[in-house]
Amino acid sequence: MIIKDYEKFLVEQDLSKGTVKKYISDVIQFETWLMNNKDKTWRDYKYEYLRKYKISTINGKLISINKYLRWKGESDIEFKCYKIQKNSCFERIITKKEYFLLLDYALKKENFKLYCIMRVLALSGIRIGELKYFTVESLNRGIIDIVNKGKMRRIFLSYKLIELLKRYCEKEQIESGVIFRGRNEKAISSKTIWKNLKKLARDCNVQEQNVYPHMFRHLFAKEYLKISDNIMELADILGHSSLESTWRYVRSSKREKLIKLNMLDM
Repeated sequence: MIIKDYEKFLVEQDLSKGTVKKYISDVIQFETWLMNNKDKTWRDYKYEYLRKYKISTINGKLISINKYLRWKGESDIEFKCYKIQKNSCFERIITKKEYFLLLDYALKKENFKLYCIMRVLALSGIRIGELKYFTVESLNRGIIDIVNKGKMRRIFLSYKLIELLKRYCEKEQIESGVIFRGRNEKAISSKTIWKNLKKLARDCNVQEQNVYPHMFRHLFAKEYLKISDNIMELADILGHSSLESTWRYVRSSKREKLIKLNMLDM
């Protein structure tokens, strides 16, 4: 019963379904372990049971449990997360050359929908979950206003992107509503896009692990900074409230660092 009450509390906080599901899953795992190991303490859960997971996974679970314990009024019990040294390199990203290779291959296979989706992600810097807000009506306004978790985010559409999407709508005979649709005429799911991108990467020999929806957001951020050094402006476009979040998006890869180091004439 208490778990149901906590779930209701999380939902009322306007958290996404995925976040609520993760929090509840972590809490159930914690409570089940305590019930089955009554001779153990909550500290043993962290140092014995969770040690089989990666540090980042452990920290995620501990954050979930701490939130739950605070809700229960047991704030005197709190797990300390492990400190992780920040990686100064970002490796899981494709190059601009690979991006164009993906686009060309999608056109070659006559997959105009996937081609357009990749261009939308790369030309706007949106999160994949925001794709469903792209409607025929928004093309006339040139902007998309998204309200999520009590915050309003505005997405600006370039003339190039508007022209592309109007061509797509004309080709697919879409006159109103959401632009990118699945088989049931509802907005195409993130899972479907993910699977299609992975297949496309395999087919054109681009490293599959580097091709996923959120990667285009990183690519957008890096390319935007090449034409404008205003990181505050970029943070506003990406919808970041913290510049630290934006800096994570524009970190260079190990390969990019080595290229610049080798250019030094010392």
